[in-house]
Amino acid sequence: MRTMARARFVRVSARKARLVLDQIRGKAVAEALATLEYTPRAAARLVEKVLRSAVRERRAQLPGA
Repeated sequence: MRTMARARFVRVSARKARLVLDQIRGKAVAEALATLEYTPRAAARLVEKVLRSAVRERRAQLPGA
């Protein structure tokens, strides 16, 4: 399923964030988190935070949660 999350007012350039996002785009959540954990860029921490937030939000929307 697709879920969208957005970080606003983050002090990192779009180009630098895009470099990190291109590495994880299309991967499963577990694989993306593992990739972000070992990516030595400041934007990786921010992307990881947004990804974890999106996962939590999606789980909260599921029936029976």
